Amino acid sequence: MLDYWVRLYRQYNCDVEQVVIFLKPTTSEAVFVNQFTTRNTTHCYRIIRMWEQDPQLLLVSPGLLPLATLARTNSPQNLLQQVAVQVSMIEEPATKQSISVCTQLLAGLVFEPELISSVFEERRHERICNLSINSSRRTSRRKRTRYTRRYRTRKTITTEASDRFINSSPWFN
Repeated sequence: MLDYWVRLYRQYNCDVEQVVIFLKPTTSEAVFVNQFTTRNTTHCYRIIRMWEQDPQLLLVSPGLLPLATLARTNSPQNLLQQVAVQVSMIEEPATKQSISVCTQLLAGLVFEPELISSVFEERRHERICNLSINSSRRTSRRKRTRYTRRYRTRKTITTEASDRFINSSPWFN
């Protein structure tokens, strides 16, 4: 950590705050050590233990959603569902895809792959169903519009043809 701090400070000549993020619970004492000390040097850094973090703080920002699956909860499956819902609400497709992949990858540290797949597949299925329903509604509207246009066009053509026939026919004058 000290080596990275020195390199960054030399290159950018600015304040550097280092943070170590532990993703999985562990019994190791290392998760509680926040400084490096040797004879003449002490270097401090922040420690974040994801399993102690409030998930609500992570659910408000799309970029933090992947970490939310690792946060403190009494109901891990509900949290995973909640994160999947938040991911599905991201509008920009490339961002949604990227965050979804990262979320599933980090969720793999604490959940079984089958559960992750089923939760995200369920969200994907719901999204596809909503898209197809909306698409069929749009298609129905288009068909009605086309039918109405055709009907009006035929009626107009028929009316114009009838008028011409009637006006040009000696029998109707």
